[in-house]
Amino acid sequence: MKKAEKNFPYTLIATEGELNRFYTENTHANWLAFDTEFIPEKYYKYKLCVISAATPRGNYIIDTLKLKRISPFIKLIDDPAITKITHAGENDFQLLVNDHNAKPRNVFDTQLANGFLQYDYPMGLQPLLQKALRIKLDKGALRSDWERRPLTPEQCQYAVQDVVYLHPLMTALKRRLKRSGKLDWAMEECRRLENPEFYRNDPLDFLSNAQVNQFSRKQKVFLMRMHMWRHLEAEKENRPLTQVLKTGVLNTIVQKIEAGETALLKDRTLPARFIRENLDTFRRLYEDKISSHEKELLDQAPEASTTTSRVSMLIDILHQLIKYKGLKRGVSPKLIITSKELQLMRTDSLYIPPAFKEGWRKKLLGKDMLKLLENRNDFYITIKKNKFTLRMKSKGTLFWQQLFNKIKGRDYALEDMEENIPESTEE
Repeated sequence: MKKAEKNFPYTLIATEGELNRFYTENTHANWLAFDTEFIPEKYYKYKLCVISAATPRGNYIIDTLKLKRISPFIKLIDDPAITKITHAGENDFQLLVNDHNAKPRNVFDTQLANGFLQYDYPMGLQPLLQKALRIKLDKGALRSDWERRPLTPEQCQYAVQDVVYLHPLMTALKRRLKRSGKLDWAMEECRRLENPEFYRNDPLDFLSNAQVNQFSRKQKVFLMRMHMWRHLEAEKENRPLTQVLKTGVLNTIVQKIEAGETALLKDRTLPARFIRENLDTFRRLYEDKISSHEKELLDQAPEASTTTSRVSMLIDILHQLIKYKGLKRGVSPKLIITSKELQLMRTDSLYIPPAFKEGWRKKLLGKDMLKLLENRNDFYITIKKNKFTLRMKSKGTLFWQQLFNKIKGRDYALEDMEENIPESTEE
């Protein structure tokens, strides 16, 4: 095991002229590794404090708090001729896309790529470097104030170490992926980070909460208005949403507003001073007539989540089959389907993750598995003597008759899925 160096050379960039020079020096580079240091918890928007970068020309620390703009750096992010290398770069790209209008191209994320080689995804940079390159990165846990200036040498070294090994790590991972026949799969997954829509959140997602099922239409409109009010207040005061009004408190106000001031003030979970200061505003938001635009938004809002225990159990079993498919190919199950997609499958009997219908997920799952997921409403589960059975509600389609004939006479149990699964994939 090789210990990582502790003092890497780097160039500090703190003026527009220095940033322009950085761009000129690296405009023909074939790769750029980068990471960001930002503050997510103090302001309405994430505050970008530092960008660390490594290219064939050297290592750099970009002091973004000293710069009015970082557009030269964004041009490199947008350049399809330059491979952008990150580790767990989703949050970094989200910040650059949403706040700086970046359009990332040619991305390789080492954490995503590693998910196609072993099961313990997501893996941090330190253990991955140790496993893939036999390099022990001794960074420690630096709890740092990235807003404070000047930046210390320790902060700069900490930031540089996040990027200096990413290029050799990418090279090693690509070699293993190519050997296992999954390089195309990993590159396809990395391309999702290039899509601006990947970083867009549904502004009405809060309406899909199961608690909203109990609300009247008028309360749902009030709920939308309260969320908008919270956003406007947070933006005006440059504070996080939850510092303006916690979501649990917001929902309680929506539930109790019709009962009046006394009910709101008697509720010990609600801050009395806050209620008194804002009660007139809340009453107006509740009483104002619904607009045509609000009607449209309400009609377009996602359905609130509801499910039954039997449906949930069926989805859990199907999820085990999906996991089995992934484990047999050495792909982390967490890459195949997200927890949000699983919940949508529980609450929407027709929902299939769109990504299942194309690309590497379609190839991995196979035609029969996709048919099973698409026709899951034809099945139900019975449990007898500690054994579960997947049964059809009717004779079903010719496809199912043929499939059942194929496996007739054999009992299937979850234990069967453990056979022939390697403990680890290739080194």
